[in-house]
Amino acid sequence: MHRQWIIRKRVIDFTGAVMVSVFGSPAASLTLVPVGSFGEPLNRCDVVSFQPSNTSASGQVGLVGKFEGLRIPAIPLGQYEAIIRCEEGELRRQITLDQSDQIALVVRTGRIFVSDHIKPKLLIGLRPELLKGDIWWIRLVGLYNTEDYLAQFLPETNEATIIDPDPGSYLVIVQSKNGLFCSSEVDLVEGTKLWTFNRSNCSFQVDRFAHLVTDDDKRNFKIGPWYQQVKKDKDSLLQQLLDASGKQ
Repeated sequence: MHRQWIIRKRVIDFTGAVMVSVFGSPAASLTLVPVGSFGEPLNRCDVVSFQPSNTSASGQVGLVGKFEGLRIPAIPLGQYEAIIRCEEGELRRQITLDQSDQIALVVRTGRIFVSDHIKPKLLIGLRPELLKGDIWWIRLVGLYNTEDYLAQFLPETNEATIIDPDPGSYLVIVQSKNGLFCSSEVDLVEGTKLWTFNRSNCSFQVDRFAHLVTDDDKRNFKIGPWYQQVKKDKDSLLQQLLDASGKQ
């Protein structure tokens, strides 16, 4: 039996600082939706900066005052840089406004560590083992970020390798060259290293740094035990890093 989840259409999330150049563009409205890396709503969010990069050319400086909460009703099309401050922290994103009435997700990253040298790996084992001629792939498609990872299960090891996946929510798809297809929604954080996919019953097993998302998780805005532990571990680690930096 193959599971197939219908995931709502993703709103594009842009993850950098923004640039704008607009001359005589029609007015448009924009609503910013700040969320955590798993799509969970953030608390007490305010826009603290919103402006084109080329402020001298456009003259659109100080647009924060035009916001009605997280919505701005009439600005020219173009590219903007936004800074939003929430109870959970500050979010910086670039946004391309190219529609008359647009909604843009502003996603808070869940990443703490960035390695330029040895990248951590996520290994996904395949069960039962591959037979001669079998070809299977696994793909992780970000639901709130723009990441998209693809790897093939190697017959020598019956494993696929994803290099340093970004923390967040993913639609995980496993597919064979014969058209067999399974999917599930998985949330993961830094540190996830070993998963297993059983193709005989289309099921995943994940380590403690990943979580198979349930309907209850979605209904309850992802505040269950796994998410609470993730927050606790992250807060503890950040505090340790702050304490260590203060001693230097």
